[in-house]
Amino acid sequence: MLVADPQALIAIIAGRLKPGTVPSLNSRRWRPPKAKFLVGGIVLLADGDWVAFDRHKMPLVPFVFNADLSEEVQRQNHGGRSFYAGWLHLLGKITRSRRYKPVDVLLRDSGHFEDIHVKNYLTPINWNGHNIENGDKIGAIMNQNMREFFCNARAAALKNGVTARMLDIWEEEYLKEFQQCLYNIWHYSNGRKVQ
Repeated sequence: MLVADPQALIAIIAGRLKPGTVPSLNSRRWRPPKAKFLVGGIVLLADGDWVAFDRHKMPLVPFVFNADLSEEVQRQNHGGRSFYAGWLHLLGKITRSRRYKPVDVLLRDSGHFEDIHVKNYLTPINWNGHNIENGDKIGAIMNQNMREFFCNARAAALKNGVTARMLDIWEEEYLKEFQQCLYNIWHYSNGRKVQ
């Protein structure tokens, strides 16, 4: 789904949050742990990216659809480019706002949040990843998620000039790649609303 103005969306989110506070360590009602503890006003954002990686965490080169070539020519001459990465690339091109910014930058630029943190997570698809906690479960969930992502985005691809025959070929090649060890990347950010 296209978010035409991501910064405006962050302003709406900020407007709905109460400011965060750091409780006083001297409060009679509060029995804090030894570390500071934040209360209220916390926003957590995750943003999936439009790139994919192989098992060695190297970016996959995306297959790029060319309406001037026949579907079979494109299938035979894709040069080892990834249909999976190509699907992410295509859908990113279709849906990413021209005003897109990374989630931590959106939080920072809003002026409504402080203590902003960002972390990138590689999520395995259909395997356990390499030293990833709960990798088996994440891999199974991402496998199902990415299969549904293809099916649910077919209409958007058709609307943007990809032929029905090419979609059938694309889906077949896309699903073949799920027999390999792949990763997606997610950008996670959080912050606390200022007073």
